[in-house]
Amino acid sequence: MRQKMILAVLLSLGFIFVTSSVNAGQAEGLEANKEIAVKYVEEILEEGNIDFIVDNYLAPEIEIEFPENFIIPALGTNQVKGKEAHRRAAKAWKSETAHNVDISEVIAEDDKVVVLVYVDRAFKIIEGKERLFNDHPMVFIFKFKDGQIINAKIIFDVLDEIEQMKAKKYN
Repeated sequence: MRQKMILAVLLSLGFIFVTSSVNAGQAEGLEANKEIAVKYVEEILEEGNIDFIVDNYLAPEIEIEFPENFIIPALGTNQVKGKEAHRRAAKAWKSETAHNVDISEVIAEDDKVVVLVYVDRAFKIIEGKERLFNDHPMVFIFKFKDGQIINAKIIFDVLDEIEQMKAKKYN
């Protein structure tokens, strides 16, 4: 009887040990995913190290979706599918805009990371002038698999940009 009780306690302790190491592993995975998500936002929007992000952090089957009323000129659509399409779209976008990024929130759960960003965005040429949009909120929702981004939704208010553009045009 006593041996069964000792065995039960040992199994119980072993289970607790295994469970806590799995939880620690999950926490490490969440932190790693959060770091990748933040690096993506900083590098793509601000720093411009697009090749590094595409080559190291995007899965070959990456799919990114922008708001439906936002068409990516380099692709003619609001969706990016594949690493090379992402590279092409990001480089074209970076050549037309400059960003100052303020990351406000980073939240991770399971295989998803959400990043809330406030962006000061300067379009290099609109009607022959540089146009600046201040404190423009953007939300990035990333889905990860095996430490790589496999899906992202990028949400921002296109109407806000149009309204700011109209207001600045007539000032």
